[in-house]
Amino acid sequence: MKFLKETARQFRSIQLLLGLNTIVYAAAIVLQAYTVVRLVHDIFLQQVSFQAVQPFLILLAFALLVRIGSQYVKGSLGSLMAKQAKNSLRSEMLEKVRQTPLFYRQETGSRLSTLLDAVDETGPFFHRYYPQMIETTGTALLILIVVFSQNVISGLILLITAPFIPFAMAVIGSRTEKKSKELVSELQQFSNTFYDKVQGLLTLKLFQRAERETENVGRASENFRDRTMQVLKVAFMNSFMLELISMIGIGLVAIEVGLRLALFDQLTFFTAFFVLVLAPEFYTQFRQLGSAFHSGKGSAGAAEVIEDQLVQPDESAKRYESKSVPDQAPSLTFQSMHAAYPSADTAVLKDISLHVDAEKSVAVVGPSGSGKSTLLRAAAGILKPSAGDVLYNGVQLNEIEESERLNQTAFVTQDPHIFRASVKDNICMGAENNVSDADFQAVLDQVRLTAWVERLPQKEETLLGEGERGLSGGEKQRIALARALVKKPKLVLLDEPGTGLDVVTESALKETLQKLSANATVVTVAHRMTTVQTADEVVLLEKGKTTAVGRHEQLMNECENYQQLFSTKEGR
Repeated sequence: MKFLKETARQFRSIQLLLGLNTIVYAAAIVLQAYTVVRLVHDIFLQQVSFQAVQPFLILLAFALLVRIGSQYVKGSLGSLMAKQAKNSLRSEMLEKVRQTPLFYRQETGSRLSTLLDAVDETGPFFHRYYPQMIETTGTALLILIVVFSQNVISGLILLITAPFIPFAMAVIGSRTEKKSKELVSELQQFSNTFYDKVQGLLTLKLFQRAERETENVGRASENFRDRTMQVLKVAFMNSFMLELISMIGIGLVAIEVGLRLALFDQLTFFTAFFVLVLAPEFYTQFRQLGSAFHSGKGSAGAAEVIEDQLVQPDESAKRYESKSVPDQAPSLTFQSMHAAYPSADTAVLKDISLHVDAEKSVAVVGPSGSGKSTLLRAAAGILKPSAGDVLYNGVQLNEIEESERLNQTAFVTQDPHIFRASVKDNICMGAENNVSDADFQAVLDQVRLTAWVERLPQKEETLLGEGERGLSGGEKQRIALARALVKKPKLVLLDEPGTGLDVVTESALKETLQKLSANATVVTVAHRMTTVQTADEVVLLEKGKTTAVGRHEQLMNECENYQQLFSTKEGR
């Protein structure tokens, strides 16, 4: 729980208030015990009149009210600390995600589970355990001092038996932490499964797999329930052990004061009763701490998951500020690069050595599965090479400030995401500054979207995305292209940009790419002859390797595999 304690130390003012509240609470316990004993002693042994004990009745009521108020204050301060701590952790995680290079990002479901559920799991530590730890420490110490002042032997019994409670807490707590970490891991897996199924719900319905996948989600939910019950089982064992030790301790104190009072006449009734009333209060504090300790250990399992995300490996934790990006079209160099996805057993790209000159247009072609899209992902810095390097203007990608490089890069994927926002916001999201109406209109003209926008109910302010107006594949692709063009990028990466486009729009795209290559470096994964013919250079990928590089005419004359590739396409 070191990580959580370090987080709690950020809230010094709340800790100070908890300490002051503990002093008040502990004093109220001692005052309550004293007034109860004094009332019993005076009324039953001394036969004092009711009027004479009225001040002690008022003190007793006052002590009870102070105790209740102190518990309310402790709960409020604990809730405030938990709220501020969770906000702080979420802010740190979001900032870490923002700073982390793209190829170190986690799965969406896992990341959301950690950001929401795992952070919430840390709440009991700040709300219950930490305030209770401060209260138990202060209250138990004051009770121990008072008991020692009245009866040294009883104080020694409390002092000797008290360590057994933390020992039991530590033994059971270690199991709780382990079970809790397994629970958080199970929750992450369940979140990934659930998120994946929700994302693909339409596909599941179309292929009549929704019912079967619902059963799979149900089984995952049951597994999570079983893990939760295992944690609760440990919690009940923890409570039983604490109650057992507390009963033994109170019993020993009762036997000791009873024998010294009744047989040996070494204690007065007032002293014996006062100690006997304070002893349960002493152990109650440890029982409450034990219950809170279970919650704290449960939070520790979640905290480990959060800490793993906040404390990135050294390579990914760099700020990438060593070198800036010049405001010009870059060259790209792949040096003996290998690339593989985490779930793949073998590399998708193998020993890629390739140089793309600045302000050139390069088309990457090859059979399906040859690694074309993977090459673009590596060039964009989304996929980390497993070996070799990718150089951006002669500098390794991980030595460049990522935000500067991405500001100059436009990457259009095969399946672009359209956010729930207006047409204009979707297109202009990548621009650093406000886009003028003239520039926005020019971009619409370039990708042949002007007439389409004019037909929309609210023109460029029409909402798109989930739950709003549906889009065809070609419309999505043109919006993505417009999104790239409005950035005025220096590096353009296009993954089959002609997919879903009609002949007219594809012709316009061809003209746009020619204009872009005058001021930008353009790398296009191409499958159409029109795109390939206008490229300055064509790269043929086969089975993850570069097998030919040259102009289209040259490769058509010299490379048999290239001839077969495009003769097949033309024949379709």
